[in-house]
Amino acid sequence: MSRCSLILQNLGVTRIITCVILAPAARHVPMAASVAVIRFLLMQPDFLNNPPTAWPSPEDEFLLKAALFQGAAAQRALQEWEARVELDRVDFGAFRLLPLLHHNLKKNGIASRDAERLAGIARRAWAENQLILNRASRALAELARLEFPVLLLKGVPLIVEVYRDTGLRTLGDVDILVHPADAAAILEWLTKNGWRYKLGSLPADPLASTTSLNFISPEGLDLDLHWAIFFNRPEPQNDLPFWKAATPMNLNGVPALGPGWADLFFIACTQGFRWDPVLPLRWVADAYWMLTHPDREMDWGRLVWQARRLEQGLLMRTALSYLKTSFELPVPRAVINQLQRIRPGGYERLERIVFLRRPLPLFGLSLVKYLTERRLPVYGGGGLLAYLRSLWGVRSNLQLLREALSRGLTQLRRAKGGRPTST
Repeated sequence: MSRCSLILQNLGVTRIITCVILAPAARHVPMAASVAVIRFLLMQPDFLNNPPTAWPSPEDEFLLKAALFQGAAAQRALQEWEARVELDRVDFGAFRLLPLLHHNLKKNGIASRDAERLAGIARRAWAENQLILNRASRALAELARLEFPVLLLKGVPLIVEVYRDTGLRTLGDVDILVHPADAAAILEWLTKNGWRYKLGSLPADPLASTTSLNFISPEGLDLDLHWAIFFNRPEPQNDLPFWKAATPMNLNGVPALGPGWADLFFIACTQGFRWDPVLPLRWVADAYWMLTHPDREMDWGRLVWQARRLEQGLLMRTALSYLKTSFELPVPRAVINQLQRIRPGGYERLERIVFLRRPLPLFGLSLVKYLTERRLPVYGGGGLLAYLRSLWGVRSNLQLLREALSRGLTQLRRAKGGRPTST
C-alpha cells in the first residue's frame, strides 16, 4: 500500500466517501452496492496479500493443541509453542487459555518450563471466577425475585454445563438475555440500585438504539445485559427459539436458564469466530470440549436450521470446516455439505468479508453495524450519516467530519508508533 493511500485511509477519507455514497439511500441502501463498496476497498495489496485474521495464528494453534490434545500430540504441540513464544510475551487472547493449558498438561503428566507460573495463573483464574460467579448468582436471585426470566449466555453456561470446573475458562463479564418487554423495567431497577453504566451516561433511548448495555454492580460485577442475542440480528422473533429450547441450570443454588446444547455451540461459534484486536481463541476450545463431551451429542439438524434461519450458513460452514481440518473434530461431512447448500444473501457475504478479516481502517465494522442497526427504531429513515452522528455522539455533519479526521489522525499516530490499538 502506498504511503498516500495509508494516510488517506487513516484520515477517515474511506469512511467519509462511503457516507457520501450511501447516505442518500437512507434506510434502503442496496445490499449489492454495499458489498461492492467493501470489495472495492479491499482490492489493495495490503488486504490481498494477508490471510484473514479471524483464524488463530500458527503459534496460537500450537497453544490450543497443547491445551486440548492428549498424550504425545499435546506434548509435541507444547514443544512447538514454547520454542516460539515466551510466556511474558503472550497476548491477552492467548493468556486466557493458560488455565486450560495448565489443566491439560497436568492431566497428561506433561512437564512445562513454566509449570509453576501456569499453576499460579490457573489458581488466580479459579479465584476470580469464583468471585464473579458468586456475584452473578446474587444478581440472578434478585432478578428472579422480581420475576424477570433470564437466559445466561456465553461464558457462564459454558463453565457450568461444558467445562464443569470453575477454573478452566476465564470470565471477564457475565452475559444475560432478557425479554425485550422486560428490558426497560430491568434498566430502571439497575439504575435505582446503584448499578452504573460502564461507558458513562446512558443513551437517551437505549432500547431503540442498541441491543445490549454493560453495567457494573456496586460490588463490582461486570454485567452485559442483552435484549437480543445477536447485534446483527436484532429482531425479537430471532431469539424466541433460544428461549423455547432453554434448559434449566443451577448457579450456586440459584435456578437459571441456559441455551440448549446445540444453541450454546451455535452462539459460541458465531460470536467467537470473528476478527478482534484481542483475537478470540476460546471459541475453538469451547467447540472442542462440546464436540468431544462424553455425555452429550450434538443436534446437527438444529445447528443447520439455526444457521439457515439466522443467515449464518456461510460463517458456520467456515468455522466447522476449520475445526474439522485443523483440530480433527468429528464434524460430519454431510453437515458441511448442508451448510454449503444454503445460499448466502448479500448481508451475510458482507459480514464474512468484514468479520473474518482485519477490518478496513476506521470503517468496516461501522458499516456492518449500520446495515444492521438502521432497523432499530431510533435510526428509522435517518441514513448512514444520522447513524454515525449518534454512534459518535456528535450533532452535525461538520462535527462528524472533524471526528472522522480526529480518529484518523489518532490511528495514524498509533500506526507510525507501532503501538497496538488494543491489548
